This record gives sequence, structure tokens and C-alpha cells, in this order.
Amino acid sequence: MKCSFFQKEKGGSYFFNLRSNDGSDMFTSLGFPTLSECEEGLNQALKSIHNESKFKLDQSDDKKFYYDLLSDSGNSLGSSVKFSSEGAREFAIKKMLSISPAEIEIISLTGASSKLSSVSSNGSKEFVTGSFNGHDFVGYQSAKDNKYYFNFSRDGEVILTSEAYNSQSACENGIQSVIQNSVDPDKYEINEAKDGRYYFNLKAGNGQIIGRSKMFKTREQIGGAAAFLAGATAGANVPPVSTNDDDSFMEGKPNIKVLQTGAFSHMNVEMYQNLNDKQYYFHFLEKNGRPILVSEGYTAKAGAQNGINSVIKNATNPDNYDLKKSPDGKCYFNIKSGNGQIVGTSLAYDTESELQDAINVFGGSIQGGLVSGETTESITSTTVTETTTTETTTTETTTTETTGEDSGIIDTIKKSTIVGGAIAGGGAIINKLTGDDGDAEKKAAEAKLAEEKAIEAKLAAEKKKRLAEEKLAVEKKAAEAKLAAEKKAAEEKLAAEKKAAEAKLAAEKKALEEKRLAEEKLAAEKKAAEAKLAAEKKALEEKRLAEEKLAAEKKAAEAKLAAEKKALEEKRLAQEKKLAEEKRLAQEKKLAEERRLAAEKKLAEQKRLAAANQNDNKKVVATGGKSTAGASGTSSTTSKAVGGATAGGAAAAGSGASGGGSGCLKWLFPLLFLLLLGALALWFFRDGCNAAKNVATKTTTVAKDAGTKAAGAVTETVDKTKEVVGDAANATKDAVTNADATKDAANAAKDKVEEATTPAKALGKNGGELGLKKGSLEYQMADFLSDPNSRAPKTFIMETISWPKNSPRMNNKARAQIGEMAKVMKEYPNFNINITGYRQTGEPETYNHQGEIIGLDDIRARCVYRKLEKKGISGSRMNWEGKDINANRNLVEVIITKK
Repeated sequence: MKCSFFQKEKGGSYFFNLRSNDGSDMFTSLGFPTLSECEEGLNQALKSIHNESKFKLDQSDDKKFYYDLLSDSGNSLGSSVKFSSEGAREFAIKKMLSISPAEIEIISLTGASSKLSSVSSNGSKEFVTGSFNGHDFVGYQSAKDNKYYFNFSRDGEVILTSEAYNSQSACENGIQSVIQNSVDPDKYEINEAKDGRYYFNLKAGNGQIIGRSKMFKTREQIGGAAAFLAGATAGANVPPVSTNDDDSFMEGKPNIKVLQTGAFSHMNVEMYQNLNDKQYYFHFLEKNGRPILVSEGYTAKAGAQNGINSVIKNATNPDNYDLKKSPDGKCYFNIKSGNGQIVGTSLAYDTESELQDAINVFGGSIQGGLVSGETTESITSTTVTETTTTETTTTETTTTETTGEDSGIIDTIKKSTIVGGAIAGGGAIINKLTGDDGDAEKKAAEAKLAEEKAIEAKLAAEKKKRLAEEKLAVEKKAAEAKLAAEKKAAEEKLAAEKKAAEAKLAAEKKALEEKRLAEEKLAAEKKAAEAKLAAEKKALEEKRLAEEKLAAEKKAAEAKLAAEKKALEEKRLAQEKKLAEEKRLAQEKKLAEERRLAAEKKLAEQKRLAAANQNDNKKVVATGGKSTAGASGTSSTTSKAVGGATAGGAAAAGSGASGGGSGCLKWLFPLLFLLLLGALALWFFRDGCNAAKNVATKTTTVAKDAGTKAAGAVTETVDKTKEVVGDAANATKDAVTNADATKDAANAAKDKVEEATTPAKALGKNGGELGLKKGSLEYQMADFLSDPNSRAPKTFIMETISWPKNSPRMNNKARAQIGEMAKVMKEYPNFNINITGYRQTGEPETYNHQGEIIGLDDIRARCVYRKLEKKGISGSRMNWEGKDINANRNLVEVIITKK
């Protein structure tokens, strides 16, 4: 069966068409808008063709018959071709029902042909198949109900279908039961359906139905089908083939035991025992294994042996061929013995021409006799102890073509008339099923025998005449034989000379051939040596590359170790610097604190001295007032006046001094007091009493001036004291300010130390925060990218990826890892990578990828690149390249080139 897709130019719709192997159209679909929908339509059709209810019968306006094939939803998928009769349409439907999706050959739009693969089948699972003399059987499990079934078919048409079985072993036993019971006419039960058609049930020994036939239009067709089935099982010679490794069904051998075999020029003969019914049979087979003639069953082995001898003896006489036609129109022949008993029956053929071809092979082979080394006795008397079939290799000989002239048996049979009767392998079954008890055949045989006796006398007279003619012919034949012998001797001599020349030429040719082979061997050895040298050179190069790679990895490890050592040293120096700076700042802070305490102590001392001077001044002023009052006792009024003035001035001076807050000049008040006493004495002794007023006035003036001067001195002293106190305060303030500056410097140095020793803040989420598998490539990438101190470039290895040998198809685990890599690249959108692939020694350098010739190492790197692109990573962030050969083909490097 062939299925082709095509597209119409007008409208652009897609169709599929089913054709038989001989090129005849069977079914054409409706149009589909797309090719994928058309393929889905084919899927629906293949599901429907095994369901007879999906065939909708119809008739066209021109009285032609056709059918529509319906989908599961009841819609038409397309129509069949038109048939001239209902029978032709029914035959076409039966053929469609027998289609196996695995046998369909798909022809694409481009003309390419392939077995059906993407189109689903009916889902049945076959577990055993077999072939029996033109009949096929299959055991299968239905996908619909999970039950087990079998059927027997001929030329693609199912003849018998089983009931449902619950187990595979029960189904296999059912197949064996059909083979065993189909040869018994009593096991067939004829039934008539409501629509007038006929079918039969095949029953087991216990009366249970083991199979049901297809529907037949007439009762005679049942007999033909049953006879086919009986002939198939009786002549079984091909074992069923089990597809179940644990299945012991028939153990891979036929259910027969072959006892003897023989070979003719174009035919084999076998005698065997059917292990089901224990009967003995024989059959004559064509070289391709197809039977020509089969026997009835014999209860003893000797009976079957005698039957073989009888067939060989009687098959050379045309009168022993009885040509027959079955009720369903099939043609066959019987071989009869001298007493008229049937000793063998042929298979049935559709036409008389096919029957004559079979007789030509059969009769010609019998007349040609057994091949060299075979005798009738070897067929009939050999004792076989083995239970398996003995294979005999025979040499075919050429048989004279029987065309043009009278060939004896063949042409004589061609002149015979085919009459009605039983069919091959099942005469008894036909007679039972069709109601023919054999009387008609017996009467016809008796009539023919009477006719033969009537002409026997005529034949005897003709025989005498023929003997005389044959004697003359023998003499003529002897003369011709002598001449032929002389001619043959001359030809043999010439042939011997020719053979000697050919032998010499062959020897020379052989010598030349041996020389050529020696040269080719030398060239091959040279080529092998060169290949070995190249392989060794290549191995050395790979070793060198591996050592360089190892050295590079070692150097990288040492550089990494040095960098880590340097980082640790820098960290240690930073910590020492931090400690030194903290120590210096502590000393500066201590010094500033000592300066502050000294300034405060100095200020406190100055305040104490100022307070002490103030107290002294108050005491001096108080003492001066008392002295002035005692000296002016002579004039109480004046004394009071002067004393009052002096006291007032002194008090004013003292008050002014005290108000100014200065008492540090102890000598000022005693001096003023002495000056005042001197002035009073001078006034008293010089002017007398009359001058008391002037003295008082002068004294008052002098006291006033002295008080003014004293007040000025006090004011000056207070100002100087304020200046000293201000300077001290400023010094203290400067000390405090310097202390703050020192503190700020210390804090700044501390910040620098902390900045140098404290790890920087992460740039983003690390592998653990992203939920990645610890230790994986993507986990390491995330940790590297989140570290602000890390620097590109950095190489990572895909630990999950693997490539089949000579292939760029990665494993599923690597596909999952690429998804995790894409997750990291989306978290950090500013870094770029370079992907590097390799191929292994022994793998091809280039690879044909959909017509593109590309390095195998390149396409592996590009494969990772494209998978990342499909995950949403921009191609501008990635580069890929192949690095040719590496000892490990599964090595894929991912290098972060920019962070």
C-alpha cells in the first residue's frame, strides 16, 4: 500500500491518496488547508479503516458505487473511487480493513519515500506470526480492550477470526486448536445471517467455538474457504515466529516431524507426521516451498510411504490426472492409482492457466526423475530418529520446455475437461459443507471408466501399429545415436583442447592476479605503516598538548596561590598599619588631654591669685580709714570732714578696686596711705588752724587724685588680669581645638584602616542566595560575580555535559544546567562569556549539520551558545569557538571575559 501527499495549484489545499501496490487508486481524502492537518487526517483515516462501521456506503448519479470513510466525530475524511458493482466495492472495503499501517509507504510532496513512522497505527501489539502454505496467521493484543485475538488470512483477506482471550497463552492455544481441528469436517458449524449471507464457526473437541469466519454470499463459498483453511493446516511447513522472548509457543519449530525428504529437478518431496493428530502425510513442494500436491492422512508411516511411490508411479501417465473445479470456481487436480483411488490432491488455483503451469512443473519434474544421489528407496525406507527437519541441498537441472510439440503428459492433460468435485486438501470438508456426499463424483468416475473400456479395444489396435512404428523409430534413433556419438567425441576433443588453452590462460591470469595482490598488499602495508606513524605522531602531539595544558593549569594554580598569598600579606600589613595608627592616635589623644588639664590648672591658679589680691586690698582700705580718724582729733568737725573724705576716697578706691575684680597689687594701698599722712602733717604745721579749710580741701583733692590714680591702677591691673585670663582661655580653647583636630585625624586614619581591612560589600546575589546547587558551574559563577575583589578572565567547566561519539547532541542534564547559567547571566547583565568546545581523537573533524559542513568541536560550542540564546541571553554577550582535539570530548569551557 502506498500513500502520497499532493497539493493542488488552484486553492493550495493538501490531499492524501491511498493506492494498492499495483498502482490502482483506492481512496482520496478531502482537501486540508495545511500539510500538518492533512497528516492528521491520515491519522484519523488509519484509525477508521479497521472499523467496518466507519465505511458509509453510497451510490452516485451515474449508478456507480462508492464509500465515504468517516472520522471518530462522524465527519467524512474522503471518498473511494467509483466501482461498477457492489461486490467490487465490498472487496475494496475488505482490503482496506486488512491494511496494516506498518506496511504503508509514505511518498512526500518532494517525492521522497519512507515507511510510515509519524502516522499512528491502530495500536494493536502483535506477539506471534506464522505462515502456513499460503495462509498467514497473527496473534495480537488489541489496544482498545487489552484482549488477545488471532486471525487466519489468505492474500490479505481475513478468513477466520478468533474470540477474545484474557491471556496471551490462551490465545496461542487457540491458534494450535485451529490447526488441529480444521482438518475435521465435524468441527464446522454452518450458519445463515439475517441478511442471507453465510458464515461458519470452527469448534474445538469440547464444542467450544474457537474461531468465526467472514461473511459469504453463498453456501458453496463457505466450503471453498474451509477447504483453504484445511489445506493450509494439513500442509503446514513453516513455523510461527514469536516476538516474545519469554514465549515458548511451539518453541520456534513447526508442529510437525519431518521423516524423509527427496528432491526432483524442480520439486521436493517430504513425508512427515502431524504432531497434533498423529497422522502421517506427504507433500510435493516447489523449490520456493509452495506445495503443489498434498496427501490425505495415513494412520501408519508405511501407508504414507506407499502413497509417495504411487504418486511417482502414476504421475507419468496422463490418464491418472483427474482435473476438477470447486464450487467457488477454483481449479485443481487429483492423482489416482490404478484402482481409481485418489493418492494426492493439488492446491487450488484461480485459473486453468495457473493449474496447467503447476502440472507442467509437477509432471515435468516426475518425468525428469530424482536428482543425482536420490532414489525412491531413499525416500521410502530411510529411518529418521531426529525430531527436527532435515534440510537437503539440491542441484537444479534444466527441464526441456514443453512448447510447440506434443509433450506427452502435459498436452494430454490440457485436452482433458475440468469437471466439478472436491478441492485441494479438503475434499471431505467440501462434500460435507456443500451437501455433496460423493455420489455424483462416483457416478462420474464410473461413467468415465465405462467410456475408457469402450475405447480400450480401439487403443489396443492402434498400439500394435504404434509398436511397429516405434521399432522403426528405434532403429533410426540408433543410427542417429551412433552419428551423435561420433560427433560428440569430436566435440569433446575440441573441448579438451579448448579447456587446456583456457587453463593455460587462467594460470597466466592467476599469476598476474597474484602479482597484483602482492603489490596491493605491499601498498596496504606501507599505508598501514604510514597510518601507524601518523597515529603515533598524533598521539605525541596530543600528549604534548596535554602536558602544555597541565603546565598552564599548574601555572594558573601557582599564580592563584601567589595572588592569595599576596592578598593575605596585604591584609596583614593593613592590620599592622591600623594598629600603629590606633596607637599614634591614642598617644596624641593622651597628650591633648594632658595639655587641657594643664591649661585648666593654670586658669584655676590665676583665679585663686586674683581672689587673694582682692581680699588683701579690702584689708588695706579698712586699715587706712582708721588711721585718718585718729590724726584729726584736734578738730572734730574737720577730722570728721577730712576723715570722712579720706575714708570715702579710700573706700571708693577700695570699692573701685573690688568692683574691678583686681586685688593683686599689695603695695598700692600702703603707699597711698603714707602719702596721705605726709600731706596732713605738712598742712598742720605750716598753716595752722586757719589753714584747716585749705588743708581739708587739699587733702580731699589729694585723696581724690590718689583715689583716681588708685582706681586707674586697679583698672589697669584688672585689664591686664583679663588679658592674662583671656590668653589662658584662648590657649585652653586652642588646646581643645587641637585635640578635636587630632581626634578627627585619628578617626580618618581609623576609617582608612577599616576600609583597607574590612571586606567590600557584595555586588549581587551569590550562588546560595540564587538557590543554585553548591559546587556546580553556575554556583561558582554567581560567587565569582558577586565578589567585588574578583577579576576577569575566569574559566569554568560544565561538569554535567556529555556528547555521544561523533554527535553534537547534548544530554538533558546539560540542558537543565544551561537554564541555571541563563539565570545567573540575567542576575548579572553586564558580563560577557566565551564558550569553547572540543572533539576527541577518532571523531571526524567536520560534521554535516543540515547541509552545513562545520567542525564537530565548533558545533558543540555553538550548540551551548544557541541554547543560551533560546533562554533569552543576548548573542552580543557571548562568543563560541572550537579548540579541535582534546582527550575528553565532553569538555566544554565557559570563560567570563568581562565582568
